[in-house]
Amino acid sequence: MDEKVTQLISYAQSSLYFANEAFNELWHITQTPNTKEEYDIVAGNPFGFYGITLQYCFIMEYNKLLDVNTSKENENVASLLRLNKKAKEILGDVFESKFLDNIKLLKEITNSELYKRLKKLRNKKFGHSDSDLINNPWKVEGFTGQQIDGMRNQIQVLLIVFNNILAEISDANFWLHNNDQTANFIRYHSKYKEFYYRNFKKEVGDDFIKS
Repeated sequence: MDEKVTQLISYAQSSLYFANEAFNELWHITQTPNTKEEYDIVAGNPFGFYGITLQYCFIMEYNKLLDVNTSKENENVASLLRLNKKAKEILGDVFESKFLDNIKLLKEITNSELYKRLKKLRNKKFGHSDSDLINNPWKVEGFTGQQIDGMRNQIQVLLIVFNNILAEISDANFWLHNNDQTANFIRYHSKYKEFYYRNFKKEVGDDFIKS
């Protein structure tokens, strides 16, 4: 396999992995809570600040995958647009159909309001710090439910584009996984906390009565 395309595949694969990991954690801490006790768990430490760091990670890796193609050798190496073009150069006409499919899928993402917002957050707040309404220095807004659904859908589209390329170049596929350990932690820890305080109050009450 061409050394340059191997390098581009590695960078894109890495960004897909980290974007997906960050998204899954965001999903679990925003979508898991169904009770007051579970909401209390994710509203406090460490989850409050954890959510901010996950936003950083997701926004940066997501935008790397959608950076424009460039003629400069060492820039935007995780860009799927760049990888798609490189695959076309190597594979020629046999890749033409997938090449055009990928362009269409990526354009659908970059035309979306979600992409425009996430790119602006990267450019004005997280990657740089510009004087802009989106860059309140003391506030990091969470994502809406609609934005989170959109992020989930777009990750799947990005994976399709990546695998369209990978399958043609190396006859392989890349899978993204969803680890639900954080969701289980939130559920079980809220139950434990509820059990602990209920029994702690009971013991305190008994001791108080005996004294």
